[in-house]
Amino acid sequence: PEEAEDPFILEVTSSNGFPSALVVVKGQADDEQLRVTARYVKDDLERLPGVDRVLSIGLHDPELVVEFDPQELVARGLLATDIADSLGQAFRDTFAGKTTVAGSQWLVRVVGTTADPELLSDFQVAPVSNRSARISLDQVAQIKRDREEATQLVSFEGLPAVALSVSKIGYTNTIELVEAISAYVDKKNQQIIDSGISLVIADDQTIPTRQAITVMQSNAMLGLILVLLVCWLFLGFRIAAMVTLGIIFSITGAFWILNITGNTLNVSVLLGIVIVLGMLVDDAVVVVEAMYYRLQRGADGLQAAIRALAEVGKPVTSAVATTMAAFLPLMLLPGIVGKFMFVIPFVVTIGLAVSLVEAFWILPSHVISMQRRTPQAISKDHWRSRWTHWIKIRYTQFLCYVMRRPVRFLSIGLMAFILAVSSVGAGLIKIEFFTFDPIRLFYVNVDMPPDAPLSKTL
Repeated sequence: PEEAEDPFILEVTSSNGFPSALVVVKGQADDEQLRVTARYVKDDLERLPGVDRVLSIGLHDPELVVEFDPQELVARGLLATDIADSLGQAFRDTFAGKTTVAGSQWLVRVVGTTADPELLSDFQVAPVSNRSARISLDQVAQIKRDREEATQLVSFEGLPAVALSVSKIGYTNTIELVEAISAYVDKKNQQIIDSGISLVIADDQTIPTRQAITVMQSNAMLGLILVLLVCWLFLGFRIAAMVTLGIIFSITGAFWILNITGNTLNVSVLLGIVIVLGMLVDDAVVVVEAMYYRLQRGADGLQAAIRALAEVGKPVTSAVATTMAAFLPLMLLPGIVGKFMFVIPFVVTIGLAVSLVEAFWILPSHVISMQRRTPQAISKDHWRSRWTHWIKIRYTQFLCYVMRRPVRFLSIGLMAFILAVSSVGAGLIKIEFFTFDPIRLFYVNVDMPPDAPLSKTL
């Protein structure tokens, strides 16, 4: 039917569900200059690459108000609905096709609005009883400029303002988009420095992402240093360097596979990387130690690698597979929670699989190619030989001491287990399945009396 309105369909995703940034345009007064500047800023932000839409809050659109005279309408046989219907049919949006701009498809439409009151004054209306009659609108009504009735007001730091919520297009780099917005804000503030109006980025959704990246970088760097130090202490610098590079290769391979599967770098992916960081080096250490043991006894590099993999290949594969099996059930969770949780075990599984490939194929070849001087040439008086010999003796002595007193140490282990379970049951250890991020925004809902004006509520 003609009265039917086109449906408004909006797909809510992680890209447009939350604004990437909130830009506030604040001024000294709630005047036309503030609104004009805010509208220019809104148009500029919509032109930035990667921006899906910009929603304005507190930006009251200008209107042309038609105030008709009831007596003039009766005198000319007009009804108020005649004016409303005529204006509604004349000023309506018209679909004009589609076009492709910069690889994106856009709908083209002619917006049925006008900002010229003179054009509206000359608009012709006709009564239902006499369609041939032509009556100009200014004969029965007054047209004046006004603004839509305010339903929302914005105040920032005690000053009137307009808030602009910026949402991104799917798979757009949020960090680069916010950096572009920040650069625009700095440039715009220099242009309007003397107008008493300024732009502020009130909210930035990249803050938790940047913090997560910092945590991942610090953990990865600390892990690299510790792996390099421990492996150097027992195996030498060259082999330690190869084991350490295995972490970098595993992380790079995991990111490459995630990119192929359509995943983006977000907080959930970074959480999975942080979880798997400590597991990536385990299989590499086992394999390289088995090779080192044979190289130390004069075996050829290739034979040492083949025999080492024949010895530890199956146990290492079983160990990695059991770790994967612990995370894989999380990928089968149903509902919205399952969709959000899927990426974390997926990242852990991919990282472990890549580390297994690196330990079985890449690490042995690197160790063989770089092993120019075999550990057999190292004298038994070398400090590393003396150090490892001392560790073996002390460990053997302690192990014999424990095995000769099984009841005592089993009792200690059982008491520690009971103490741990009791601590959880007593609430001494808090359990939080979904960690809450630090609160950056507070939403305060205030119920005012029905007759309270909007300005008083603000």
